[in-house]
Amino acid sequence: MPRRLCRSFFYSCFTLIWTLIYSSTYAAEVAVPDVEQSQNGIQFACTGIAEARDDPKWDQYPLKVVFASKNGQFIGRVRVTLQSEAGQPLVDVFCLTPWFVARLPEGKYALSAVATNGVEKTATITVSQANQKTQHLHFPDGNY
Repeated sequence: MPRRLCRSFFYSCFTLIWTLIYSSTYAAEVAVPDVEQSQNGIQFACTGIAEARDDPKWDQYPLKVVFASKNGQFIGRVRVTLQSEAGQPLVDVFCLTPWFVARLPEGKYALSAVATNGVEKTATITVSQANQKTQHLHFPDGNY
C-alpha cells in the first residue's frame, strides 16, 4: 500500500509541476499570424512565414525579433514578453511564427522569449527610429 501511495503522490506532483510550467508558457494571448495587433498602446505582429515575410510593411516596424535554432532553422510557438526599461509590461503574446515585430518609441527595452520546450532567451534592446533593429535569438537545436 505505501508504494502505491508514493506512486500516486509522484504522479500528482508531476502533473502539478507540468501544469504550472504549461500555464506559464501559454498564459499569454495567442497572436493571429500576420495580423497587426496592439497591447498597452504598442502595435505589434507575429509574422515571417511564406509570402507574408516579403511584405514591406514589416520593414516599417522599428523592432524585428527573429527566433531560430543555432543551426538556423526558424522556430515558431514562442512566448514573447516586452517591458520598458523601467520594467513596465508592454506586450505579452504567444507567437506561432518566427518573427515578432513591434512599433516602439526610441529607448531601451527588455525582451524575453520562451520556446515551448521551456528554453528562455533574453535581450536588452535599444530601439531607434532611424532604422529597424533586428534581434536574432538563437535557441539550442532540438524539438520545438
